[in-house]
Amino acid sequence: MSATPPRKMDFILIILLLIALYIVAAFLYGGQAWIVLEPETMVFGLGILVPLQATTAGIVLTYSLVKYKQGQQFRDLALVLISLNVLLGSFLYFLTNEALIGLSPLASRERNRTIVTAFSFILAPTLLVGSLAGEAPITRNQKYIALLWGGLITPFLNLWFLFSPSPVFATKPIGQGIEALNPLLMIVIVTVFLAMLASLIRTTKAFLKTRGRIDLALTLAVLLWFTAVVLFVFQTNPLQLIELVWYGIMLLGFAFIAGTMMVTAVIEPHEEMKRLVSMKTEQLEESEREAKFYLDLWSHKMGNLLQGMIMYLDLFSQPETDMDEAKKLHEIALKLSKDATLINRQVNILARIKETGELNKEQMHLQSALSDAMIITQALRGEGDLNISWSENIGSCYVIADDLLPSLFVNLFVFFTRTSNQVPLIVLSSFTQSGNDLILKFRYTGNRIPIETEHSLKENLKPSQNVLSLDLYSVKILMKRYDGDVSYRYENETRTNEVLLVFSTDKDASF
Repeated sequence: MSATPPRKMDFILIILLLIALYIVAAFLYGGQAWIVLEPETMVFGLGILVPLQATTAGIVLTYSLVKYKQGQQFRDLALVLISLNVLLGSFLYFLTNEALIGLSPLASRERNRTIVTAFSFILAPTLLVGSLAGEAPITRNQKYIALLWGGLITPFLNLWFLFSPSPVFATKPIGQGIEALNPLLMIVIVTVFLAMLASLIRTTKAFLKTRGRIDLALTLAVLLWFTAVVLFVFQTNPLQLIELVWYGIMLLGFAFIAGTMMVTAVIEPHEEMKRLVSMKTEQLEESEREAKFYLDLWSHKMGNLLQGMIMYLDLFSQPETDMDEAKKLHEIALKLSKDATLINRQVNILARIKETGELNKEQMHLQSALSDAMIITQALRGEGDLNISWSENIGSCYVIADDLLPSLFVNLFVFFTRTSNQVPLIVLSSFTQSGNDLILKFRYTGNRIPIETEHSLKENLKPSQNVLSLDLYSVKILMKRYDGDVSYRYENETRTNEVLLVFSTDKDASF
């Protein structure tokens, strides 16, 4: 009856984020981030990171495209376009990196910095619009604008930045910090910061609202990309180790999204399928056990009824039967009739439980259900056989159940009267609230129920060993239906039986 525990994948993503930020902070604080690497070392590092970036972007592209085809949501289309441009941008970034001067005819510090800066400027608005749209269906105009921007304009600008004879954006000279940024570049960077900050706020709100794993991955990815842009701005030399650091952070952001998509689209459905197969197999085995249990129980009950009826008819047919004996036989017949009515009612309840399938959750008034159950029980067992009292404030209590709740109490009260040997039976009821659970307690004086019955109440159904009667078995499966719990205690000194029923009061609880 408790809430579903947090998913491990969410914790893994958050832990990886914290580890990444800790490593970045350690590099910055220790000064290693500003070490200038040899070009060969930089090429080696980028030779590992760039293909990984392309791989993760390809995964995001594939799953986003499939999801977009299925749901036609704007955010999925935005991720498709971002992934495509990241694939292109990663290739251009590697070809123009300063470490490849002498190896690539396109390698140039200014050209490389221009591509990185301009790509961030192009990426941020797409990310912002995608986060604002959320999971809303895409309109025709939005689709055309997105395809025009991400499918035509962005690739064209990237190629323009690559082949332009002179850098489109003039970046700062080597060895100078953020103070060397020119006004145009400062406008670009401020725009990128604001767009990413707005995206971060939007994705965070979406995650807090939906608790969706994709929303969490996007939130953490945007946070990582924001960090990467900050590091890039403060970088003073493209051959510094911080170049690999911020690029690795960009890669990790896409890895978060790619990994989450794979888990959500492949691994979790597979695990869910295994869980469903296991659950259905268990239900089938339970149904087989129930069928055998019903058959054995019904045969036993009907045998007792038929034996009593035959004895009654045999004695009543004897001519010498006097009035006293006739009166006794009449009482026996009435008792047999009540037993038959009760058994028929219990079987009908069991049939209804199986027919209705899953629970249609409702808030049921507890006092009304108890009152109805007491009236029905008195009609079945006798007016003076049962007296139930409860506290006045129980009138404000509601539990999550269905219209079979009074039948649950009827079966429980019948069990009390049948096993207690106390006439009249006085049952005291009380309740306590514990979080979203309501604990209903019944206490009465009488014989202890057999140990075997108590064990059967707790354990799974075993037809060859189970000693539950129809009434108590109905209570057990109805409480299971309500995602509740039933337990029993006995106090030897006072000969007090105590039965506890735990109900949920939260309509949104997991059933």
